[in-house]
Amino acid sequence: MRRPPGWARPLETPTFSDARPAIVRGDAFEQIAYGRKPPDHEGLRQAGLKATWPRLNVIKVLRGKQRRHLTASEIYKSLRDAGVGLPMGTVYGAVSSLEGAGIIRRISVSRDQRAVYELADSESHDHMICLDTGQIVEFRSERLVEAAREIAEQHGYDVESHTLVMYVRKSGARR
Repeated sequence: MRRPPGWARPLETPTFSDARPAIVRGDAFEQIAYGRKPPDHEGLRQAGLKATWPRLNVIKVLRGKQRRHLTASEIYKSLRDAGVGLPMGTVYGAVSSLEGAGIIRRISVSRDQRAVYELADSESHDHMICLDTGQIVEFRSERLVEAAREIAEQHGYDVESHTLVMYVRKSGARR
């Protein structure tokens, strides 16, 4: 099939998966279980989204980066550098829809709400963000998870998921 000039080519031709993904707790907006792999065509459909080239390419960029936390602007630049000619607004739209479906996570990295994104395909974890350097440190604490469960139970709730972002400075750092 001929494509019109300027058509955005994907980073790689996606393949269709024969395996149907299982949705955790049956909710399309929950994390999609793929043996911890990001969704493909079928996974996007299971999450209620069309498998568009922009969405597939955003997932590909987030999957392939050494640095897991990227701004929408950095995602756009990675796509442009790979020869994928998507407008910035299209990238923002793809990021927004993927976030809404729970396929990627938004993390506010500063008090002015600047955000980075990561795939929501990994084990539950939390983040520390250094206010001086912007460095993002991922961590997992069973004590924190247990404390969240206890607090929820005290108020008559069950924890489905939680997110914690701590804004930190190195000990002894001047302000």
